[in-house]
Order: sequence, then C-alpha cells, then structure tokens
Amino acid sequence: MKRILSLCYRRGFLIKRDTAVEGTRDFDYGPSGTALKRNLVDEWWRSVVTSTGNVYPLDSSIISDSRLQENDNFLLSRREKTSEQHLLRSTVCSMRLVEKCIEIFGQSLPFGVAECGRAFGATLKPSEYPLRHEEGEHMGVVFLCQPTEDQQWYYHWQKARLRWWKKLAANPENFSLVETPTSELPGHTLKESFIKYKFPWGPAVVEQISNTGDSQFQRMDDETRARFKIAKGLDGRTYPHRLSLSASVDKGLFAYICDAYSETWRPYGPDHELKQCVVLRLHSCLSPRIVAVLPATDDTRVSTYCRMLTEELRTVGIVSSLSRVGAFPYRLALEDEMGTPYRIIVDEKTLEAGILALQDRDTAAMEDMAGRDVLQSLQRMLSAARLSIHSPTFSR
Repeated sequence: MKRILSLCYRRGFLIKRDTAVEGTRDFDYGPSGTALKRNLVDEWWRSVVTSTGNVYPLDSSIISDSRLQENDNFLLSRREKTSEQHLLRSTVCSMRLVEKCIEIFGQSLPFGVAECGRAFGATLKPSEYPLRHEEGEHMGVVFLCQPTEDQQWYYHWQKARLRWWKKLAANPENFSLVETPTSELPGHTLKESFIKYKFPWGPAVVEQISNTGDSQFQRMDDETRARFKIAKGLDGRTYPHRLSLSASVDKGLFAYICDAYSETWRPYGPDHELKQCVVLRLHSCLSPRIVAVLPATDDTRVSTYCRMLTEELRTVGIVSSLSRVGAFPYRLALEDEMGTPYRIIVDEKTLEAGILALQDRDTAAMEDMAGRDVLQSLQRMLSAARLSIHSPTFSR
C-alpha cells in the first residue's frame, strides 16, 4: 500500500496538502489524478448514457431543499446545513428531476436519468481508505421500468455494470458481485447487490445496484405521486418500479490504480541491464496520456521532429506529451510509472529513413514503422480498445 501511495505522490496522481483540514484527507488530485478521474467519468458516461437509447443526462445543484428530502429518499449521514431549510446533498439523481424529465419528454417506460456530481457524507472509515471520505464525486442512475420487468432489468444492469468494471481492469478477477441476502435487505428494498474491488486492505464497494420497487412513489404526497402515472404503458393503478445505480468516482479511481500497479524487471539503458521497475498497466481509455514521444538523442533535429509529431497527435485528439526529462532510460521508466500505454521513439534513422519505433507499455515490445503509418496504427488500436468496453447496454 505504501508503494502505491508513493507512486501516486511521485507521479502527480495525488498532491499532499501543506496543512491538514479537519475531517478530510491530506491530499488533492494532481494533474495525473485529475486526468484519470476525468477519463473514468467519461467512460462511465459513454457506458450508461451515450451507449444507451433512453438514459438521459442531468446536472443539478449540490444544495438541496430539506423539504424535498422525503421524496428524494436522501439518507444523509452528514446533515450540513447551508441555511435553515437547505442541505448539502449526499447523493445524485433527485427524483424531483426525474419527474421534470417526464414532464418534458413524456417518456415511455423503461427510461432513466444519469448524473455525475459531488456529494457529501462519510461512507468510509478514515483508517481503511486513503482517499476522500467526507466528500466525493458520485456517478448515479435512476431507472424506471414496468413493475413486471423490474427483475429482468435489475439483473441486466448487474451484468452490464460488472462487465464494465472488469473490461477496464488489468486484473478483472479482483472485481466481484455480492448479492445481499433477502433476510438482510433494508426496508422497502426488493433486491440489492454490490460490486466490490479487492483492495490491498480487503474488499470494498465501488458500486451499489438496488431495486426499491414502487415504495418511493408510495411515500410521496398524492399530488406528486400522481404525476408519475403519466408514463405510457401504465394502467393508471400502478407506478413504475425504481432501480438505482450508485458508484463512487474516488473509490473507482483508486481501485484502478491498485489494479494497474505492478512491479517487474525490464532492460533499461544502452547495456540493457535488467532493473526492477514499476509499471502502471492502466487501460488506454483511462490513462492520463496515451502517447509519449521520446527523443533517443539530444540532436536538435530529432527534438524538432518530436515536437511536430506531438502537436500532430494532439490535433487529432490523441493525448500525448513530449518527454525530455532526464536521460533516455529514465524517460522510459517515467512513462511506465505514468501508465502511458504507447511510446514513440525517435532517433537518427527517423531523420534518415522516416522510421519510428512504437513501443507497447505492457509487453515492452518495439515495432519499427514508417512515420506516415504511426498515426493510423494508433487510431486503430485505440478504437479497438474502446469498442471492447462499450456495447449496447439495452440488448437484454
């Protein structure tokens, strides 16, 4: 665990604070951690919104009217008041906004809403978790369906979400699904399950999936409850059944860092001497940067070529960097620790014959190719990596 945290601080995934703030962790996300977090949210968004037909995006305020808490079923572990009748929310996807979506779109069942945003409330013991526990970013979905189809959709979402977590992992076996026994279900919950990751300190929840049936609608006032009957397909005597998905961005981020962390031996330097090193095997869809362009010499012509190539890659949307810090072996080791999946090595033969070396992070294998072909090769590999993750979520 200490080695993983050392890597996080060393490579800018986390930045230590100069002074501790009571009730919070002594860190902020650094450039690498911020980019990784953004990529994780983007992949989740593609999975539950872009790749589906009727899950719609929301973006609401973190300040919630306390009078709406009963309808939204917020379970606040930390009632932090911002005024007499306002609270900082502890979850996302308010049912009030689901109601507004029905008014706007007149949606037929099934349909859902998705939101990613900051929420407050201690859900983890500080001693067992190195990241934020008083506040965090949450990814949530509220999904409404016909009462006769709730179990079918519940198991569909179970399968889809577990598959997504595993597809992005270097070691998918570390993610597991745990079903809550019927005798232990919370009140008004018909089904509940948790996706857990096997952290160094033990399994911990990264996402919760639950089916609460129509219990939330039954607890609403008559006027509010009646508005949910307008969804097509209902007979006027029943209400939709509600499924919810809730995942923590912070826990997911650290799960993937732990999952990707590996120690191995690699040949660095001109003598190809084997040295122990750290390789962060992040999925290419999550890595803070996709490509590092490495000049193998100090030739100014090589440096100019590298700069132009880096700019070309960025122009087509491939996040890349020009690595010039330290000697060449150090640059390779740095990119291993950063989790950069591909490196382009430029030397004299690039200037003479237009030949580049493309190196894969996980295998360390190098492939010589013409400079004109490297962009197409990268785009093909990245496209294949993304397609392997995302498939139509609504194919039950």
